[in-house]
Amino acid sequence: MDEIKKLVSYLITCREAYYDGNPIIDDEEFDSLENKLYILDKNNEYFKLVGSKEDGEKVTHRFPMLSMQKVKNADDAENWIFKMYSRYKNDIPQSEWICYWEPKIDGVSGTIKYDKDGKIEYMATRGKGLVGVKIPFYQVLIKNKIIPGKIPYKSKNGIEIRGEFYLPKGTNSEDSTVLRNITSGIIKRKEVSEETNLLKFIAYNVLFHDGEEYCELNLINKYLKEWGFIYFEKKMIHFEDIKKVYIDYLNKYRDEWEFITDGLVLTFPFVDKYKLIDSEYSTEHHHNFNMALKPPAQYTYTSIKAIEWNVSRHGNLIPVAILDKVNINNTNITKVALVSAAFIEKKKIGRGSTVKIERANDVIPHILEVAEFPKVKVRIPDKCPSCDSDLIREGDNLVCLNLKCKGRVKSEILFWLEMMNAKGIGEATISKIVDKYKIKDIVDFYETVLNRKYEELFSETSSKTKDNIYSIIKNSLKNITSLDLLSSLGIQSIGPKVFKKLNIYTKEDLLNFPNKKDKNNLYIVEQIIIKWLSNKFNINKLDKIFNYFSKYIKDSKVINDGDGKNICVTGSFDNYSRKDIEKLIEEKGDNFVNTVTKNTDYLLNNDNVKLGKYNKALELNIPIITLEQYLKGV
Repeated sequence: MDEIKKLVSYLITCREAYYDGNPIIDDEEFDSLENKLYILDKNNEYFKLVGSKEDGEKVTHRFPMLSMQKVKNADDAENWIFKMYSRYKNDIPQSEWICYWEPKIDGVSGTIKYDKDGKIEYMATRGKGLVGVKIPFYQVLIKNKIIPGKIPYKSKNGIEIRGEFYLPKGTNSEDSTVLRNITSGIIKRKEVSEETNLLKFIAYNVLFHDGEEYCELNLINKYLKEWGFIYFEKKMIHFEDIKKVYIDYLNKYRDEWEFITDGLVLTFPFVDKYKLIDSEYSTEHHHNFNMALKPPAQYTYTSIKAIEWNVSRHGNLIPVAILDKVNINNTNITKVALVSAAFIEKKKIGRGSTVKIERANDVIPHILEVAEFPKVKVRIPDKCPSCDSDLIREGDNLVCLNLKCKGRVKSEILFWLEMMNAKGIGEATISKIVDKYKIKDIVDFYETVLNRKYEELFSETSSKTKDNIYSIIKNSLKNITSLDLLSSLGIQSIGPKVFKKLNIYTKEDLLNFPNKKDKNNLYIVEQIIIKWLSNKFNINKLDKIFNYFSKYIKDSKVINDGDGKNICVTGSFDNYSRKDIEKLIEEKGDNFVNTVTKNTDYLLNNDNVKLGKYNKALELNIPIITLEQYLKGV
């Protein structure tokens, strides 16, 4: 039991650090720890915690933009090819087993839809696979001859070209920000900037909206070339040559290419088998007819120049090592998160330490080991660097308990704006406003911006920039619900899904939350909420926020006429995103579930998608209905 509690506590710390923008472990290690917890206690309340969301004009992908399964060595890739041929093309002798390979570009996946006359209709991001967001500035890419505005292909329903947006290696930043993150930031902006002109797009797939969706792999090369796209030619190899290509990639190709890569993509060549393959495996996350062969983690050595301590919105101090700049796979790294005070003490890390830095999966850097210990004894602070309050020790972490701490306030505002999708105001701008006007909370911040008091701080800044700050905050007030306000309070690890499961939709619901006497038998999330409510400062904060924002609240009516059925969803729905469908299900009083099991009551399927969930529902005799039937109570 102690092991589970410690694991949950650490996962929550990692999750908070990630959403604060200061990840302390890489995605692979985080997934591994979650899997460990699932094995130990699959019903743990931790798995009810939630993440973030994407904003912008939504596009439902007719064909889901899924990920792909991953392996980390050539032997596993060869075994995958062996499995594919043995199961789906066992009439072909092993001497003729081939596949296609291409680079796995580390950018932002996207799609370009061309209409029936071959004219560009829209450009969109992958999103989470089922629903993406429109990218408004495709005209810039047409003007820069990155993509064609029209292609010589006519059809009844149009065609999609899928590919990767990226920034060339030469546009690297001075800090450790991955180029993919910079690319994502440019794409999310609604206005064209100078950086927009730096974007590239490399095409890798053609999908038809008439008849069969998949294009033969050898024809993809032909079409992309004829239609004027930038593309990397898919190359055919015998499966026994995978190891040689992988070695060439590690030793030569990835340094020669102008784009950052995250391995190779291997694809089974028989397109006519793709639907059958996907029907026999889960397609919740990835297709099964291609494979990502990932590179091993890269590392180098450097020295620590200093250690900074950042304060999270919950008061946890996050140590960050400032490094002598090093470069790993064309990414400059100048800082790395150090997890906690206990991590520093255990590793004996300090100013002057020589450390081995690794980028697992070419993403988040972390310290692998200490090669040389500091000459000066490591000093752990006893005062908050932001407000000078005494710190306490909670497990591995240092915590500032001062709820008015300036560092906590800044982090809370950043978190709030992220929750409200008010993107475009940087940390430096927030810090200036908080420091100048002694901002105590989010309400003070909004009043200062909406009254335009902040403009004197930016006297040398263009009026457009000042107006942009005002517009972002003003627009964030549109369509606020009570649930948004509750979710933005910063109650540790509690998000919209948790509030819904606990039937907390309003301020009154939260204040009347049951206060059970036997606190040892409460779920983790209940303990967190009750502890939060026991603090008078938090209650005053709750009152102030709802008093200020109440005039902007636009709550939707809760239908709640269901009886707790388990509803699963597959395919796309006209005029509804996947989040909209999930909200409808929960408003009716039913449960949205991600997978089809024997406990599922209905599968919603509007466009006759016959992939993994559909076939599983048939196997288990689960009724398959349309959204219209569901809403009518069938």
